[in-house]
Amino acid sequence: QHYTDLASIRNLSENEVIRTLKPAGLIVWTGLYKDTWKWSNGPMFIYSYWAGGHPSGGLQKCAAANFGSSGLWMGWTCDVKKASVCYHDPVPLWRTVVKVKLVKPSALDLQE
Repeated sequence: QHYTDLASIRNLSENEVIRTLKPAGLIVWTGLYKDTWKWSNGPMFIYSYWAGGHPSGGLQKCAAANFGSSGLWMGWTCDVKKASVCYHDPVPLWRTVVKVKLVKPSALDLQE
């Protein structure tokens, strides 16, 4: 399937929803990466759920969530093969187009 990006987790509730959707024991990539830790799709990194001792720095520049236990996040090197949590933006079902014609009345004083 076609997805938009890796998942950004904004709060504990979203973390729990993802945890319940994944098979038990799975550690999965999220959209969090280290460039001063930010989400790959752009939102500011505000909420965090790091496991103790993580992120530890160094070469660990990507984050994975350990859904085998509590769903805590861990820093990893980005070249490790893991499953991914992705999302997609649905295509809008309808689009509204509004056409506006602007007409300047002849008596309008633009200096007022």
